[in-house]
Amino acid sequence: MYGHGFAGGSGTSGSWNAGGGGGAGSVGVSGTSSVCGNGGDGFTSDITGETVTYGGGGGGGSHNPACSSGGEGGAGGGGKNGMPGAKDSGENGIDGLGGGGGGGSTTSHHGGNGGTGGSGAVAISCCTPAAALR
Repeated sequence: MYGHGFAGGSGTSGSWNAGGGGGAGSVGVSGTSSVCGNGGDGFTSDITGETVTYGGGGGGGSHNPACSSGGEGGAGGGGKNGMPGAKDSGENGIDGLGGGGGGGSTTSHHGGNGGTGGSGAVAISCCTPAAALR
C-alpha cells in the first residue's frame, strides 16, 4: 500500500469530540459537538487473489458531553472508539489488515487509551509463470 494514506478528520473545541483517523483510501470524518468522526476507509486490493480492504482509520474518541453517534472504524480493520460517556479505551485495529486503533473516550480528565493499530501484511506480486507465457 505504499503511497496510500489520507488525513484524519478535525476535532472540536468545547466538546472535544475527535475526528476519525485517515484511512489508506479516504479521509477521516471530522467530529462535531454531537458526533464523533468515523475513520476513513482503507484501500482495496486483490493482490492475494481475494479482494480485501486494508488500512482503515480508527474512529474518533469522545469527551463530555459525549457524542451521540459516529466513532466507527473505517472499512479495512479500523477500530471503533471507546464507549462515549464513559472512561473507555478504543478498540484495536484488526491484525493482518493494518487498521488504526479507535480513540479512547472519557468523561473528564484522563480516560480510556486509544486502541493499538493492527499489524499489516506483506504481499508481493512478481512474475508470470513461464508455462503461462507459452
